Amino acid sequence: MWRRTGFLIVALALFAGWSSRDDRAAAAVGVCQDPMTGGPQAAPSEAAGRKAALAAWVRAVSRVHGERYTSWRLAFDKSLTCKVAGDGSFSCEACGRPCTVEQVPQPGLDRLPRIDPTQPQKMASPPSPCPAVKGLKT
Repeated sequence: MWRRTGFLIVALALFAGWSSRDDRAAAAVGVCQDPMTGGPQAAPSEAAGRKAALAAWVRAVSRVHGERYTSWRLAFDKSLTCKVAGDGSFSCEACGRPCTVEQVPQPGLDRLPRIDPTQPQKMASPPSPCPAVKGLKT
């Protein structure tokens, strides 16, 4: 009997604590900076050039914006381009807008516009802000 009563008291206390908490919605938001490049990186192979270009981009972003912006996976408007030099070596360059995810939006950030699902949507993408480099693209 006392065991059941004790359990009931604990359950009610937990429910009271849970139901009185602040339930304001908070969502993660992506925060992006202006496009950056690590500059062209020379390498003997395309794979080595791409790896060097990404490493240079990460270093440049880290110096300017800090470690939390260095994820290539989160970058927006990104491009990784390579071109072949006359001697058969490769010159590759990574460019993109470094982004991070914040759990609490910063004051003053604009909210995204609401989309009306009953209306047709424009799907045109803006041109890439990265410099154009002739050659292979990913």
